[in-house]
Amino acid sequence: TGVWKAHLSSGINAEYGGVRRIKQLADNTRYFRSELVKRGYIVYGEASSPVVPMLLFSMARASAFARCALARGVAPVLVAYPATPLHGCRARFCMSASHTR
Repeated sequence: TGVWKAHLSSGINAEYGGVRRIKQLADNTRYFRSELVKRGYIVYGEASSPVVPMLLFSMARASAFARCALARGVAPVLVAYPATPLHGCRARFCMSASHTR
């Protein structure tokens, strides 16, 4: 029974930690999305989604953006033609609860 009690107590702690991380992820997503909009970027997608797509329009702009982002330690996922319309190129950011401001 001692093992069972330890398992139960660790499950409760894990569940609390999970709830905390979900709240942190939601906060990080809101903050990141609002900062992009405040800086004039066009942001798509559901406001609560941790995947944040940002419109870049052209592949040339997306390539330059990716190089600058990578130089700063940020790795966006680029989505371009034929997966998007020709001038619908975008960067996708995948938020995490472990990200810091």
